[in-house]
Amino acid sequence: MFCTHCGKPLKDGDKVCKNCGEKVRSGKISNMIPDDVVDKTKDALNKAKDLGNKMVDQVPDSVKNKTLEVEKKVSSKLPDKLKKNKKQTYTIFGVVVLVVFIFVIWLFTHGYSDDIEYVRNLQNVIMESNNVTFGEVMDYALKGEKWRDVTYEGKNAVKLTGTYADDGKEMEAIIYVEDDSDIAYYRVEDSELDGLYLMAHASEYAGDAAEYYGR
Repeated sequence: MFCTHCGKPLKDGDKVCKNCGEKVRSGKISNMIPDDVVDKTKDALNKAKDLGNKMVDQVPDSVKNKTLEVEKKVSSKLPDKLKKNKKQTYTIFGVVVLVVFIFVIWLFTHGYSDDIEYVRNLQNVIMESNNVTFGEVMDYALKGEKWRDVTYEGKNAVKLTGTYADDGKEMEAIIYVEDDSDIAYYRVEDSELDGLYLMAHASEYAGDAAEYYGR
C-alpha cells in the first residue's frame, strides 16, 4: 500500500503518511474509478491482447526458438534462492516474457525498410474508404508473412510471402517500388494470377481488417 499523495509505502493500519502527513484514504482504488473508464480500459486491454496474440502467431519459428533460448539462459543464471522461491521466480519470468514480447512488437513495427513501408502504405479505393493500408490488410489476412527487399528483372521490388489464414493457401507476390507500383506477379499455391488480382483480393479483407483495428 502506498500514499496517494507522495507515493511512499505505508504500513497496515497507518492513518497518516509518516513522510508527508497526508491522511490515508480508505476504500479500494477500483471504487474511486468511474465505471465508464473501467469499461474503456478493459476494452482497450482486450484489443491489445487480441492484437498481441495475432502478432505472436505471425512470429517466425526462428524468433520463437531464439526467445526460448533467452528464457533458458536467464533461468539458468538465477540464484538458487530465487529458484526455490516460486513467487519471485514467476515474477522474474514474467518480466523476461514482457521484455521479449516488447522486442517482438518492435521487430514488427520498426523492422521495415523505406521501400517496404512504401508498399505497405499502398491503398486502393476500397482500402482507403475503410481507412486501412495494404500492409495492415495483409497483417490481418496472412500468417507467417514476410516482407523482403529484392531486385526483380533489374528493378527495386518488395517480395511478400505468407499463408492466408482463412483457407491455408500459400501466396507469394513481387511488387515493384515505383510510382505506379506495378505488381510483377502474384502466385497462390501453384497458380500464377494477374498481378492486379492481389489488390482486389486484399480488398476483400479490408472491411474485416478495419473492424479488427477499430477503425
